[in-house]
Amino acid sequence: MKQIHLRNIPPPAETFNHVDFFDTLLYWIKPECYLELGVRDGSNFKVVAKHCEKAIAVDIAPPAFPLNSNMEYYTMSTDEYFDKLDKNIMFDVVFIDADHSHEQSLKDFMNVKDRVIEDGFIFMHDTYP
Repeated sequence: MKQIHLRNIPPPAETFNHVDFFDTLLYWIKPECYLELGVRDGSNFKVVAKHCEKAIAVDIAPPAFPLNSNMEYYTMSTDEYFDKLDKNIMFDVVFIDADHSHEQSLKDFMNVKDRVIEDGFIFMHDTYP
């Protein structure tokens, strides 16, 4: 008999609109420095960047959208980004949505956890299972 394991169960369809959530949250927080790891088409990043003094995107693919003056985009892996990151930069809000593997998501979290301001936020997406 085949054992049931969480990896054998398909993930549920996304029922929570994270773009609306971030749009509302960042409207009120107005972060000085926002970091998004894994941007894809920019659907979230473009919406929330308007609420930020500086919005930083990191993705292995080049941007598929025009950048505004408050946006920075780095076409590289998250590991490369953190290797090159100035040690003095701190983030108000971080959204981890890059590799989607447990190992890399944990590594991204460990790379950023000490770079978030007191009372800052780290959000993770695609963490199932």
